[in-house]
Amino acid sequence: LTATGRGRGAGFLYEDQTPLHIASRLGKTDIVQLLLQHMAHPDAATTNGYTPLHISAREGQVETAAVLLEAGASHSLNGYTPLHIAAKKNQTNIASALLQYGAETNVLTKQGVSPLHLASQEGHAEMVNLLLSKGAHVNTATKVKHTVCFG
Repeated sequence: LTATGRGRGAGFLYEDQTPLHIASRLGKTDIVQLLLQHMAHPDAATTNGYTPLHISAREGQVETAAVLLEAGASHSLNGYTPLHIAAKKNQTNIASALLQYGAETNVLTKQGVSPLHLASQEGHAEMVNLLLSKGAHVNTATKVKHTVCFG
């Protein structure tokens, strides 16, 4: 792929994922680094808006996420961010890395849902504590007027 230039984003393979998405999902940090060195775009998105960083967050691939963040991957594309995914999946190591690289704690989806809403709904106390310690707002209401405290 790298020799032919196809690793840059040409040809989606698995559910319209690029090779970078797949390597990120599998936690293949060395392959992620190689693809990035050969100009793979760290923010390439699937038709659903998922980037390699979203995939790393969902799968709990901390090292892969760190490589993507070092390469300048955005953590705030399309409203539903990798931090939302980490909060919902209780991936505290991923959330910590995202926050270390400047992820916004109070970012909202189009429905007004924050990472704290998701962590709270799922009963992830450790994630809730992490988000609160980083300044998450407990009184933010979703578009249907639900808050973390008063669903």
